[in-house]
Amino acid sequence: MVGDVTKPETLQSCVEGAAAVIFAAASTAGWRIPTGRMDTPPHVDYQGCINVAEACVRHDVPQFIVISSACVTRSMFSSIPYLLLNTMLGRVMYWKRRGEIESQAVIEKNPNCSWTIIRPGGLQNTDAKEPKDISLETGDTKSAMIPRANVGEIAAAAVDNPNAKNIAFECIG
Repeated sequence: MVGDVTKPETLQSCVEGAAAVIFAAASTAGWRIPTGRMDTPPHVDYQGCINVAEACVRHDVPQFIVISSACVTRSMFSSIPYLLLNTMLGRVMYWKRRGEIESQAVIEKNPNCSWTIIRPGGLQNTDAKEPKDISLETGDTKSAMIPRANVGEIAAAAVDNPNAKNIAFECIG
């Protein structure tokens, strides 16, 4: 199965019958002169997230998990990571947060569906850390690096976990 988050018609068969869907797509283009490219933050981090949420709602997928980013709720004037990522990468933090908000609203229209938003700090391509070295927080007040492997483990552990339903949390390592 192949799905493209920027093409809603490709998502139906990907989510049908799923117990959970993990949205871990991320844009790659950053700032660009408008060229029609679809790999930019508004297309992937925002509209792509909404497209997947809508497909989940149509198919009664019990849980929609979004891998977003730490610092998305902060002001650009109070967070250096937010400021840097927003100015250098096409307002990616802004679009990720908008995707969170709008996809959450879509999911909440279906009482059979729930949402989970995981906001990792900066991602590392290193071996996973021990669970004792990973911190889960709410409030979007901390940010630090975390191995991608740990984020994957956290997302998998959130599936069908009643403590992870309709909540947003940050993870750092």
